[in-house]
Amino acid sequence: MSFQTHISSVVLAAGVGVNQCSVFNSNNFGIPNSSLNDFILKTVENVMFSTCMEMCAKKAVCFSINFNLRTGTCQIHHSDHEKFPGHFGVNTGWMYVHRDKIPTHFAGACSAVTCPRGKTCSGTREFVLGCVLTECPPALPLLNKMVPTDSHYHSLGDSISYKCNNSGLAIDGTESVCLPNGSWSTVDTSQPFVCDINCGEPPTVALATRNHSSSFLHDSANYTCNDGYEMVNVVSGVVSTTGIVDYVTCEQTGLWTATEIACLMQAGPGVCYRNDNWEYYQGSTSTTINGRPCQRWDQDTPNDPRYDLKTSFFFSSENYCRGAYDTIQPWCYNGLGTTPRWELCSVLECYNCGNLPSPDGGVCSSSGADTYSIGLCTCNPGNSPIGDGLIICQPSGNWTTLELTCT
Repeated sequence: MSFQTHISSVVLAAGVGVNQCSVFNSNNFGIPNSSLNDFILKTVENVMFSTCMEMCAKKAVCFSINFNLRTGTCQIHHSDHEKFPGHFGVNTGWMYVHRDKIPTHFAGACSAVTCPRGKTCSGTREFVLGCVLTECPPALPLLNKMVPTDSHYHSLGDSISYKCNNSGLAIDGTESVCLPNGSWSTVDTSQPFVCDINCGEPPTVALATRNHSSSFLHDSANYTCNDGYEMVNVVSGVVSTTGIVDYVTCEQTGLWTATEIACLMQAGPGVCYRNDNWEYYQGSTSTTINGRPCQRWDQDTPNDPRYDLKTSFFFSSENYCRGAYDTIQPWCYNGLGTTPRWELCSVLECYNCGNLPSPDGGVCSSSGADTYSIGLCTCNPGNSPIGDGLIICQPSGNWTTLELTCT
C-alpha cells in the first residue's frame, strides 16, 4: 500500500466523506512525515486516527498529536511545534497535527465545554455527560530534598519516582502511582538520607591532576598523572597504559573508595640513557645542560648536522636530545646558533638495580631493573601481607626498601 493510499484509508476511518478530504490536506490540517519530539503526555497504541484526534480535542492539556499511520500509535503532547520548533522535524510514517487544526466535530458537544486541567470532557456529538477526572497534577517535592522525576500532568495509572534535589540521584523505592481519585499514592520517605551524603573533596594523589564535578553519593573522580610520570596500581603493580585510573566513587558511608594508585617517574628509554646502547634514550628533553634550546635534527640551520646524523632516527626525533655512536650521553645542536655548536643534555644514566629483593614467604617481580623500573612484591598463598609491596629502582642503582612482610 502506498503512503498516499494509506493516508486516504486513515481519512475515511476518521469518519469524513470523500468530499471533505480537502480539510485533511497537509497544508491546512496535518503535516505528513513529521513529528514533535519530547513533551509527550500520553501514548496510546493501536487506535484510529479519529480516536487520536478525539482524545486530543476533549483534553484541555493537549496541544498537538503525533500519529503513526502504519502502527496506529497516538502520542498526545502538552506543547506544540510553534513553541519548540527545535524539537520538530522529519519522521517518516508519522503525521503531526496541531490542536487548532483538528475539526471541532471530533469533540462533538464537548467542543463548547472547557474542562479544568486534569479532566477530560465525556460526551457524544449531541450531549455532554460531564468532565471526567483523567489525570493527576504534577507531583510535589517532599521533605525539601526529594523532587519528582518530572513536573507534568500524568494519566490515571501512570507512575513516577523521586530523585535528590541537590544531586539528581534517583532514590530507590520511591515509586508513586496516579490514583483514580486524581491524587498520588504515598511515597516511602525513609530513603532520602541518601540525599544528605556528601564525601567532600576526593583524596589527592601526588603528581596527579584530579578531575571531578561534585561529591554526592555515587559521584566519581579520576586522576591523570603529570607529564613524565606513569600511573601504577600499588596493589597489583599494573602500569596504566592511558594514565587514567578507574574512577573512585563516593560511597554510602560518606567516604571515597581507596585510590590504590601512585604516580611514578617513567622508567626506561623515556628517562635515562645506557652506556651500552646509544639509541636507547627516547625521551623528550629538548634543552642542553646549560638551558640552551635544541635545534631540530631535520633542519640545517643554524647548524648543519654531520652527514652521518642525517638519518630517519634523528629526523623523527624533532628537537629532542639523542645519543650518537661516538657520544653516548644524549646531546643536541645549539638552537641559538651561538657557541658552543653542540652541548650535552641533563639526562640521567640508567643504572641497573640487579636482582629483586625476596621477602620471606613471598615473591617479587618486575618488568625491568633500570632506573625507575617498578617492582611488586606479594605474599605466597596462606601468608598475610603487612606493609607496601611496591619497590622502585633508584638512580643510585638500588631498589627502595621493601616494607612488605609476610606472616
